[in-house]
Amino acid sequence: MPDGEIRPEQTVSQERRVMLRKQQLGRTDLEKKLALAEQDLESVRNAGGSQEELPKAMRGVEIAKKRIELFTAQHDNTGVWKGEYFGRDLRKAFDDRGLEPGPDGVIPSSPEDASTHFILVNMGELDRINSQGDHTSGDKALEATARAIESRIGARLSEVMGPQADVSKHYDIYRTAGNDFSVRLKNIPTALAHEITVLLSGSVDLSQAVPGQEAAPTEASMISQSEIINTLNNLNPDARKEFSDMSEGERSGAAISAVKEFLQQQNDIQKIEARFNRLTDKIRSNAPDASDFYDKFQKKALEGLLKREGDPTTLPFSTVIERLRELGALDDAEGWRESRTRLAKQEARRQATDRRHSARSLEKTLVDVAAKRHLEMPLPQDSVTSVATTESGAQEFVPPQDTSGIERIKHLEAIYESEKQKSPDDAELAELNLEIEKANRDTMTGLNGRGRLFKHLESGMAAGKPMTAMYIDMAFLKYFDKEGGGETGNIAIKKAAELLDGVARDLQKQMIAETGESDVVVDAYRVGGDEFALAVTGGGADAAARLSRLLREREKASGAIPLQGERAVGAFYSQKLSFNFGTMGPLTESALRDLLKQNGIPLKPETDPKAREELAEYALKFADKQLEYQKGFNRILLLVREKLNGELSGDTGKFNQLQKYSEKALFGEDGKKLVDEIAAKLKADPKASVEAQVMQFVADKIKSKSEGASKHAEALDRAIDERVRELYFDQQIRGMQELIKSLEKQLSDTVTANKALSGENETLKMQIKALEQEVQTVAGLREKILSK
Repeated sequence: MPDGEIRPEQTVSQERRVMLRKQQLGRTDLEKKLALAEQDLESVRNAGGSQEELPKAMRGVEIAKKRIELFTAQHDNTGVWKGEYFGRDLRKAFDDRGLEPGPDGVIPSSPEDASTHFILVNMGELDRINSQGDHTSGDKALEATARAIESRIGARLSEVMGPQADVSKHYDIYRTAGNDFSVRLKNIPTALAHEITVLLSGSVDLSQAVPGQEAAPTEASMISQSEIINTLNNLNPDARKEFSDMSEGERSGAAISAVKEFLQQQNDIQKIEARFNRLTDKIRSNAPDASDFYDKFQKKALEGLLKREGDPTTLPFSTVIERLRELGALDDAEGWRESRTRLAKQEARRQATDRRHSARSLEKTLVDVAAKRHLEMPLPQDSVTSVATTESGAQEFVPPQDTSGIERIKHLEAIYESEKQKSPDDAELAELNLEIEKANRDTMTGLNGRGRLFKHLESGMAAGKPMTAMYIDMAFLKYFDKEGGGETGNIAIKKAAELLDGVARDLQKQMIAETGESDVVVDAYRVGGDEFALAVTGGGADAAARLSRLLREREKASGAIPLQGERAVGAFYSQKLSFNFGTMGPLTESALRDLLKQNGIPLKPETDPKAREELAEYALKFADKQLEYQKGFNRILLLVREKLNGELSGDTGKFNQLQKYSEKALFGEDGKKLVDEIAAKLKADPKASVEAQVMQFVADKIKSKSEGASKHAEALDRAIDERVRELYFDQQIRGMQELIKSLEKQLSDTVTANKALSGENETLKMQIKALEQEVQTVAGLREKILSK
């Protein structure tokens, strides 16, 4: 059957639907080519190959291996293409197709326009899945979603094309955001593309991937390439002229923007409708967790849509139920679906307006065109009136500088340009090295990606080196994005990456100089979104403490992130970068294995090829669990500080904004009450000791959450929770003890220098005494909580 021809076929049996995933198919093909290259090399060696033949055959094997390495690096942990390749492939496709308007100003149609389609699939409730487990649970859910997307597409195409057809040629799947997947269908009729879109909407069963988890809802939206071309051809005269005056690359960029905007607006509507459906289903069925489900996972998205003029800042859940009842949602009354869609479009319109304000002129027009179609009314023009304000006393902001990863990519680009003048093999090898480096690094920041993080830890274990893993959460990325706009969020990410890269480079230099061990490696990684990591192999026993101390020093010295662009999307106050983190190590492979065994965690045999990968995963899991404790502790104290500052200055706007983006970290309303309580306590007595109270609150909340989910949790997760709770208190105590040493040194220095600083000496002595008392308090609290 010619490639692309579609014909009806009887439904094949379930057994015949089973197919290799596209990633496996691609790898198999490359592995076959490597085997042929190795056979060729062996033949040349056996034949006593010439000085020209042998190097050429060896180079062929090297290139074949590099191709496999590149293929692996270009796919993420869910098994699909990394998100940046969606834009790359679309750009190439539009460049090849050509978007230059003809003499009449119209872009000519092409045969593939009607058979090329784009689908956006969103896996919902990732926060819920992570909250009931950890970030590993989210990863497993996303991987299950990727499998489901591929399985449903492959099964339907096999039914239509026949079981022997190579259906993998007709689609590509990309992970384009945290919980978003994008699909490109090629040589597929529009009716079939719509069928596939319907198949991808609904839910994904997570029972195998994440035992005990509810199914994850999925929403899919579709746009055909022919609709994109029609949109570009029907722009207003000014926009059409702007498009015509663009370069070829700029026109492709505009088409890509149109694809993304049309898909996003449809998907935003569907997601809000799905949120309403999930909430009303729980209320109708009298689900005991309905209120908690709303507060934790739906409130931020739905509360504003249910509010009326004069309502309090936060709606009680009883009011939410009453509003839904009035709308007819709880008995699915006539008119409810229309109201639900109206509310969903209202929220989608708000999100589109946010994107519009950070877009260029033509992109703004494309957002408006999509809005008229999907949202059924134009977006408000320049409706955002909030003003960015600057944090008083903030240090001067310096734009992000290149990280070492970006410098490395630039170096390889220069090598490639040089090698292009030589042989085709030299040029291909240089290009492969460049593309492998790009694929292994985060496009925006240049930091290494998740795959290299595991390799780093595993190689350290293999070399017998102690390893230290730090899992990091950058606070308030959603605040930077939603209130300051996408470019402000991007700048915050880049500054965070620059800071972490500097910590890694400087600590590695220090450790090599001090230990004389040239193979000490410290590196920074962007795991995804607002999640980062630092890893150390080698160095001294204090690697984790030094890593933590240096990160805190750099964080404290960093300037606040200002608004990017002329105006804020919402109420934006410049905010310093802040990080939450947890650490594990330094531990050798055997010490880590012993620790895990002592805590009842089953492990693969040491001879298993995946044994070190498993240990690295547990090291990161321990670090991630510690992060959860620190995140709650840090966020509560940060908000207390902002509340007091706001009350002192008479402007609580910044506090209100930061608290709005802290719902999860605060554990809901109980955390907000604690912030108010501690702020009042410190206002009455600025020297009051509050850290132990916050630590107990966080520990109790996390333990409560863990116990609530224990009926679904695996034994190893409970074991990790128990061990991490102990590590959390030990970490806090060590931090205070280090601070005591630092203060004692300051005191000793003033005495040694015979400085007449009696006032300063007394202050230092009081600080040391207070910290020593705090250590005793926390140590007692540690024993009390761990004995529960």
